[in-house]
Amino acid sequence: MFFLVLDAVALGWVGMWLGLVCKGRTRAILGSLALVVMVPWVLFLIYYVLDTFVAQRWLFTSGFGARSSGLGVPTTTIRLCYGLLMNGVAIFWIRLHLPKDLRRLATER
Repeated sequence: MFFLVLDAVALGWVGMWLGLVCKGRTRAILGSLALVVMVPWVLFLIYYVLDTFVAQRWLFTSGFGARSSGLGVPTTTIRLCYGLLMNGVAIFWIRLHLPKDLRRLATER
């Protein structure tokens, strides 16, 4: 539920920014979904694959009776960090630049 609210706020800000910057409505919609939703999931997938590879490698080198720990960080923590980082950076950057560049971006069209 926490990510639903955070993603909705980030989608609003990123959507406003890309609505001014992009040429078409479809690009703005898909771009904001890609930045807010897809990038954290792709980063999480990369971490998950690396974690699985490290865990399997450690399991095979230390014997089959040993318990595998991978990289040692729970995947929910990683997903939380990627989501917070991506949404926080997007909201902060756009809130910083949108008021300064709003007039210029609106008159360029």
